[in-house]
Amino acid sequence: MVTIISETYTIIHFVLVCAAMLTMLVLIIALDYFKAQKRKHLIRTLVAFLLIFGGLALGIVVRDTVIMMTNAVIPEISIALHLIFIITGIYLVGTCLTIFFLERIKRIASKKRIYSIVFCVLGLMVIGLIASVVYLTFFISDPIEKNSLHIGSALGFPALILISIGTILVIQNEPQYVLYHGLTAGSSWILTVLNVISLFSLTEIQMNAYSGWIHAFHIICGAVGVITGFLSALFGIAGQRKFAKLTGYLTLGCWWTAYMVATFIVNV
Repeated sequence: MVTIISETYTIIHFVLVCAAMLTMLVLIIALDYFKAQKRKHLIRTLVAFLLIFGGLALGIVVRDTVIMMTNAVIPEISIALHLIFIITGIYLVGTCLTIFFLERIKRIASKKRIYSIVFCVLGLMVIGLIASVVYLTFFISDPIEKNSLHIGSALGFPALILISIGTILVIQNEPQYVLYHGLTAGSSWILTVLNVISLFSLTEIQMNAYSGWIHAFHIICGAVGVITGFLSALFGIAGQRKFAKLTGYLTLGCWWTAYMVATFIVNV
């Protein structure tokens, strides 16, 4: 019965992720290719569908995360997991709220002061997140008891949400939202790198148990996304807008694909 329920949630999650990917693709094409920024009704409809699909998928991720925390029997692992999930959640919500409220502040001087405070707070949260992941990965005494703590969904899906928000905003109005794009895309890249680091928490037996071409494809997509994301940042700093956009889209596509195929990675 538990297996059937788990498989049902997996299928639902996959369908929701595919629906979100398709909606995201249509939205990007509408904004970037057809320049439909002024067709507010269409854009709002697509964004609404994206929020619905993404929100439902996030709900399943939260469910799986709670189950993982509940099953953690070693106190050190439980504490580290709680810190990672709580900080990631606050970071995600805090970033979204920051963008929302800053856009309602008209005075430039007030915005600049808030920027400094926000970036300091988010920076401290990133430090706490890095410390928690590194501790969980390298400093737990009994790795056999970790029971596969590669926390892909808990870090991967928030990273997807952040980079998707940043991409939509910068396509909608690049001069106005480029700073928010840098914040969300940079945060997404950091979460993904931490996701990669968490792989080292797996034992050799666990890594072999999740072998196969699907897992290999998942890793390749994630790794390519990390590289192209870094290149996109460099091109953006250098003012190479076309290359920055190309590598940015490659990053977005690779990470969405990696997350989608992760649904089919099973213990063999």
